[in-house]
Amino acid sequence: MAGVLGFTNIDMSGAEVAYGNSATQLVTMNDTNMRYLAGIPQSATNSTISFSQLANAAFVVASSAGASVNVYTTATTAGWNGLGPLWFQITGNTYSSATGTASVVVGGNFPKGLILQINSGVYVIGKGGGGGPGRKGASGLPGNTGGVAIAVSGYSGGQLYINNLGTIAGGGGGGGGGGYGNTYSPPSGYFAGSTTYYTGGTGGGAAAFGTGPVGSNSGTLLTGGAGTNGNGGTTVAAGKGGTGGTPGNSGSAGTGGTSPGAGGAAGAATSGTVAASAIWINTGTRTGTVG
Repeated sequence: MAGVLGFTNIDMSGAEVAYGNSATQLVTMNDTNMRYLAGIPQSATNSTISFSQLANAAFVVASSAGASVNVYTTATTAGWNGLGPLWFQITGNTYSSATGTASVVVGGNFPKGLILQINSGVYVIGKGGGGGPGRKGASGLPGNTGGVAIAVSGYSGGQLYINNLGTIAGGGGGGGGGGYGNTYSPPSGYFAGSTTYYTGGTGGGAAAFGTGPVGSNSGTLLTGGAGTNGNGGTTVAAGKGGTGGTPGNSGSAGTGGTSPGAGGAAGAATSGTVAASAIWINTGTRTGTVG
């Protein structure tokens, strides 16, 4: 969902209602909401705010479960004219459908700056990495790397602020495939011995909602899926796949058998040079690399 409230012609009572306050609440130009709308959230109390700073300001709320949120395109579609400060709130759990696309994408020109806010109790998590498969007579494959939660690329304009009142985490890494097994039949008479190979188990998909090979267990929003067992072997039993990682954490390596696969790496909480220089109003909970 996305909505916009423009303040070229400002209605301060309407502004308060939009932010969950009473329309009769006393409002001053030092009100926190007014400072956020003016793009100066950390300005000192009683410093000067003018109506010109509020011109073309916009407040947008959005969330997306399973599809990436592009801040710039969402805001312009909702009505922001691209000229004033933008206060953009993520109001619901947000995650992408693919590890190659960040859950929240920040790019474009924000001439008066951007305040990106993650509301209390909200999770922004990169897509979980898929589990690695076990193989028959070959090493288990590693789990896949998780996706990025917030990627900042091609950003220009004013200061980027991040107000994290919730949780930002990279996608967990997928579990590694289990080691392969075998049964060795020793030679008898003139016949050479023979070896039968068995397939290791599959690694579990990671949080958020990582999947994997056929038969694997997918992750949920906050937990990784369990690995599956291998399918046989008496000389060396086929191993079990690793568990998918939780948000911002690597997956577990496969176990047992011969040559199990490594767990996948976690995705970053934030990425991009502008993200690295962002001003954090509140850091909240961050799991995974920042910047």
